Amino acid sequence: MREICALAKKFALIKLDVLMHMPRIIDPAFEPRFCRWLLHKAREVHANGGGNGFKPVKGRWEDMLLEASNAPILVFDVLGMPRDFILAHLREREVVAEGEHTLVVHAGPPGSCINWHCDSFHHSAATIYLNEHWDAAWGGQFLYRLDRTDEPTSITPSFNKAVCIETPLEHRTVLVTEEAQDVRYSLQVFTAGTSNAS
Repeated sequence: MREICALAKKFALIKLDVLMHMPRIIDPAFEPRFCRWLLHKAREVHANGGGNGFKPVKGRWEDMLLEASNAPILVFDVLGMPRDFILAHLREREVVAEGEHTLVVHAGPPGSCINWHCDSFHHSAATIYLNEHWDAAWGGQFLYRLDRTDEPTSITPSFNKAVCIETPLEHRTVLVTEEAQDVRYSLQVFTAGTSNAS
């Protein structure tokens, strides 16, 4: 009987650990008007380019993250007052907790994707989708798996939806198809700290 209880307890702890690493979905992440403003700003910075605009991630990320990507993922660091304002909104909605955060807007054009990774240099991460319309046929889905032997679970980008994860959780983005009629914009929020791996 003790062995059965011990096995049941072990199974319950494994199940709890799995549940703790499942993504948390918050929808909506912002007031819709604010999310539209963020999308507008992202498009404006992307269109203007220049020295302070979006930059390719090549050299910022490990090469293995971009192995399957045919187009460059572009990133824009959110700094200063907009950063503080965005964080205040995200804390109010419990998308992020207190701590040190890095905010980056990703622009994923057709042909871009991010390979499997765990964000192990961060304690947690959140992805907030900015596009008002995104067709599932355009790709760009967030895939995650709790174990490398698991079938990946897919989350399709949806306006103002936040996908919050704690590390380590292996995840990736699906290739944005050439048929996509827009660039995939998302706000990434990384919380300082190291992976929760034991």
